[in-house]
Amino acid sequence: MCVAHTFRAMLIAVFQNKSQGIHLCSTSEKLRWLNSNVLSVAYSRWARWPYSRGLATKIDAFQRSVIAMIFQIRPVAGEEAATFMERRHVLTTALAQESGRWALKWMKSREDWRAHVERESDQHVWTKHVFEYRDSLWLQAQRFLLSGRTGTRAKAGRPRTRW
Repeated sequence: MCVAHTFRAMLIAVFQNKSQGIHLCSTSEKLRWLNSNVLSVAYSRWARWPYSRGLATKIDAFQRSVIAMIFQIRPVAGEEAATFMERRHVLTTALAQESGRWALKWMKSREDWRAHVERESDQHVWTKHVFEYRDSLWLQAQRFLLSGRTGTRAKAGRPRTRW
């Protein structure tokens, strides 16, 4: 799945670009670093993801987990696990709000892409005509018809030629 690959690539970006001195940076510098080095991986991929509330929740949860890694939020001595998890959730949610929630940026990026494709600048651009010919309801119906028991289009046997 493209989302899982993107999350993996974002984690690789965190660990490959994370310098030893990042924990010495200020909060705003850390958040700026996250948005420039980690979020840039997703910007090139997430316009093609179909919207779902569940995926938006996963994106926000992933953002909070990355923030927890960068800010090194750890339990205080003697702190219970449930208390720590709640404290970490509150801290990372506040930091995510401060830098801008990634799920909201994803939705904005999708809206901007759709507006870009549907613009009236050129009659010969083929993408606008595709949207007019096959709308999102048709695409959802095709996904439903082609999905197997796993909810994917995977079929047993040799891959079919697509052209």
